[in-house]
Amino acid sequence: RADTRNYYKWEAYNSSSISPQAGPVSATTKTLPAPTSLKAVALTTSSIQVTWRAANYAEGYKIYRSTSRTGEYELVGVTNADELSFDDTGLTSNVTYYYKVASICGPSEKETGPVSATPKKMTGATNLQAVPQDFSSILISWTAAPEADGYKVLRSLMQTTGYEEIADVTGTQYLDDNLGSSTKYYYKVV
Repeated sequence: RADTRNYYKWEAYNSSSISPQAGPVSATTKTLPAPTSLKAVALTTSSIQVTWRAANYAEGYKIYRSTSRTGEYELVGVTNADELSFDDTGLTSNVTYYYKVASICGPSEKETGPVSATPKKMTGATNLQAVPQDFSSILISWTAAPEADGYKVLRSLMQTTGYEEIADVTGTQYLDDNLGSSTKYYYKVV
């Protein structure tokens, strides 16, 4: 066990006699250091990456998580000594998660932390614009939403109801054509 002082005595013997005891001598086991530079960063709306720097003598690491800084932490992952990060997935957006990481060597464990991160709820596209191109087409453009893989373009003839999907795109603009002239259209991008 780390940080444990042990005392020893010994005797020499053969088949006919035993020598007087020698000693005592003592030795203290090495201290297992905790990992350093612990960080937690939200990767997506449902995942956080926890990283750290290696601890000398560590055979691996245990990752603990809680939703309260001072609450109970549960073991959510174990890595090998050369794996200095852990991706925690399946999380709920807008909930703060706290992490501790412990270096392990045999029965010894030394932890550091906590650090925290919050997966953010995905925001929608912003700066939506609809610009007529000619008598029968409108160019819809917007600013990209962080972490969005694509967008659904919705259109209606009424401002508050009746929206229907007209396109599924990966870029930040869409040309809506074959429209009726002198007709007002409303758009949403989600």
